Amino acid sequence: MDEQGVPNLEEMDEQQAERFLAEMFTHLSAEAEYELRHEDYVIEMPQSGERIRGREKMREFQEAYPTPRPFSYDG
Repeated sequence: MDEQGVPNLEEMDEQQAERFLAEMFTHLSAEAEYELRHEDYVIEMPQSGERIRGREKMREFQEAYPTPRPFSYDG
């Protein structure tokens, strides 16, 4: 795990990685994702050319466009 407590998927076997990702995506929320983002987080959307910089801006974006239905993972 790194200093933020996030495991390295390359150090896991396939079953461990699948369990970790299933758990992460099953309980996904803007608040949970916010905790995963680095302070200098940047995402770029190639379709629109839009760029979101920083955890707070990403949180604002996610809160403005909430997921319409819960995510399900069927592994």
